Amino acid sequence: MNPKSIRKKISCISHMLALFLLLSQQHARAGLVAEDADIDPVLFTLTTNNPSVTVGEEFELTIACSIRNHWDDRLFSTMLDTDFRLKMVFPDAFVQTGGSYFDFVGDKLSGSKPRVEYKVRGRFTSTPLSSTFQLLRGTAHSVEIGRFLARGQLAITVTDSSSGYVLQAAAKISAFSQCLEAENMAAATGAVTSDPNASNGNTRGLENQYNHYVDYAVLGVPSAGVYQITLRYYSSSPPTINVLVNGGNTQSKVLSNSNSWNITPTETSFNVNLNAGNNIIRIEGTGGGSCRQDRICVTGSAAPCTSPTAPAISKTSGTSVCSATNQTVTLTATGCAGAITWFKDGAQTGTGTSITKSDAGNYTATCTQDGCTSAISAVITVTQSANCGAAFSQCAEAESMAVATGPVSSDPNASNGQTRGAEGQYNHYVDYVITNVPSAGSYQIKLRYYSSSAPIVSLMINGGASQTFTLPNSGSWNIGYTDYTFNTNLTSGNNTIRIAGSGAGSCRQDRICVTGGTTCVTPAAPTIAKTAGTTVCPETNQTVTLSASGCAGTITWFRDGTQVASGATYTTSVVGTYTAKCTVESCISVVSGSLSVTKTVGCTNSNTVTPKISSTGYPEVLTLSIVADPNLAGAWLISDIGTVNLPSGYEWSYFVGNKWIRKSSNLVNEPWQSNSPGRIVKMATKIGLDTLNRWPCPNEGCGGYYRADAVAQLVPGARGGLTTFIFN
Repeated sequence: MNPKSIRKKISCISHMLALFLLLSQQHARAGLVAEDADIDPVLFTLTTNNPSVTVGEEFELTIACSIRNHWDDRLFSTMLDTDFRLKMVFPDAFVQTGGSYFDFVGDKLSGSKPRVEYKVRGRFTSTPLSSTFQLLRGTAHSVEIGRFLARGQLAITVTDSSSGYVLQAAAKISAFSQCLEAENMAAATGAVTSDPNASNGNTRGLENQYNHYVDYAVLGVPSAGVYQITLRYYSSSPPTINVLVNGGNTQSKVLSNSNSWNITPTETSFNVNLNAGNNIIRIEGTGGGSCRQDRICVTGSAAPCTSPTAPAISKTSGTSVCSATNQTVTLTATGCAGAITWFKDGAQTGTGTSITKSDAGNYTATCTQDGCTSAISAVITVTQSANCGAAFSQCAEAESMAVATGPVSSDPNASNGQTRGAEGQYNHYVDYVITNVPSAGSYQIKLRYYSSSAPIVSLMINGGASQTFTLPNSGSWNIGYTDYTFNTNLTSGNNTIRIAGSGAGSCRQDRICVTGGTTCVTPAAPTIAKTAGTTVCPETNQTVTLSASGCAGTITWFRDGTQVASGATYTTSVVGTYTAKCTVESCISVVSGSLSVTKTVGCTNSNTVTPKISSTGYPEVLTLSIVADPNLAGAWLISDIGTVNLPSGYEWSYFVGNKWIRKSSNLVNEPWQSNSPGRIVKMATKIGLDTLNRWPCPNEGCGGYYRADAVAQLVPGARGGLTTFIFN
């Protein structure tokens, strides 16, 4: 090859390299990441057959895809090739009615197929906020990871003939675009974890903890107005989030489920009203599934905010409040198609169509719709009831109480740094001693606790009759606590309040706070009667309906002394002795007269199988009796009829299924609600023992919870009994 020819080839390559560097530099100045800066071998154009349409008028878009002239992939280092996938971002209010385009449609162009076209046919159903169509291109891999590159946009002028409103295309082309990664934000909670499918390789959030937030710092917004936020996230169940802009204008949203915690992301878009300059957008989980945030992208052109009408607010329940007696007022807002934000004395106090409050003040509300917030509503003044006053207040820590069961453990989130309870064992209790109660009357007991599932607890005052309550799940055993308030009567002087686990999830108690001091006007006991049916039969679903009268407040029903329901009527198919109490403004009546509900003559259990002991170890320690439950079809009652003596200082520990049951006497009528085989283990364990994994003594000697005699020897060679049973 002669030198002149070589110089011509080098010159050609140099010019093309210079072109490549220039294009790369232009892409970099536009803020694109490295892979966005690649030269695209495919040229994309987006056109329409009608640039100006009316609402409801059908029109057509054409997407043309062709190989660039003189393209040679040997001359350019690029991650893109002629094999592409397309995704169109449609404006709101646009619906596709036909055409050859669908999400992720694509082809591979070549010399024999240098060009393809796709059609989108559709119409606007109403005037959109933005009429701009965006064309995105990707590769086959983009479908998996959700990453596409912008390749064009087209704005349509839309006229609403009914209102005369015209949305000019030129005014709606996006003038601002900024994407922010959740893991790069300085103000945020929740762990940062790696994910190859994430937009930048990382996300923020934990799968089983919804209450995390990210503060996205959006910088350099060109002008105030409405912008669109597109949130990319992962979830294994539908999350509920709040969106706050600069600390206010809260929007609550229930997001769709991406159906995958770490494989398939999804996106949702919503509008917010931003200020010119810098803004903070907080996205925080408030319930439902955890939202694993990946990033947000902010786009728009400062569309003017059309503020909705201020909502109308009113009292829909109650007239005045008293926090000492838990007397409340419910406020309701109407006339808002968006999100309601409530304020008390000018400070935000809640969201939602209705709120129930027990504190006096001046209440107002605003309506936020499509990122635009209304003026403040008219004021409603909520006053305090006459003779209301929190005359008494005292808190007691669970770990400081002398009479209690369950281990004390440290927790930096606890009110005093410690709590009491074991996660897998619900049957612990704490006796809280409340001193110097000024007078007998109605008081509120606020329990702070942790739980990993909804616990059932009993409340007993000064050794009297107990009441049973199902508490909400706090959602975390050691991070997120919650409070629950009981209303009860206390006597003057010192009182002992026992809160004991009775079933379901374990309740890790932190503290109680007792407030109140209003004199209780005890209502009359209600009158109860059978108003439908006389006897019951679970086999045929024969029921009895009980009704209460003579109560101006709330009726609470009890069966054999245990709370079973509330309401003016109660329908049951379970045999027992039923009573009721009336509660008016937290004052509770004495118990009503009783009604006995008996089984219908001839009603028998339909169990067609019989229990059989399949194996037993040391039957002298554990002897089981298994009989059909007369009140529940298909269920059984298990009792221990063994006669071995319980040593002093010990209690019986029964392991039934996944439950650890501690008793000072033999197991009696423990329910087994299936015909599945089972196994029961019985031991005599030290009273207060928190786990069976801490004995015998370690090498350094016995101390703390380590005890060599944690489990007693009951008979020669045996520290317990084990029985397995089947049904056939």
